[in-house]
Amino acid sequence: ESVFTMNQNPRSRSTGIRNLSAFIIDYDEISREHIRLTYTHDRLYAEDLDTLNGTRVNGDTLLPQEKVLLQDKDRLQMGALRLAVRLILL
Repeated sequence: ESVFTMNQNPRSRSTGIRNLSAFIIDYDEISREHIRLTYTHDRLYAEDLDTLNGTRVNGDTLLPQEKVLLQDKDRLQMGALRLAVRLILL
């Protein structure tokens, strides 16, 4: 199990395999910049960055540049990689 922690600063993080990404996941089906996670007004959003293998939230495919609100226990999928969203207030 891997845990990725995103604090409130900066407000936006990218996930992918590129060195500029805040979270680097070495996986063949993930684009260099795959999704953007944005935390604003106490809410977490995911945005697909026009990727080849796509991004899904709870089985629903995101359109390129589509931003969706993530809820606790949502399922985030990038290619065949599946992640569970856990929102914990500190």
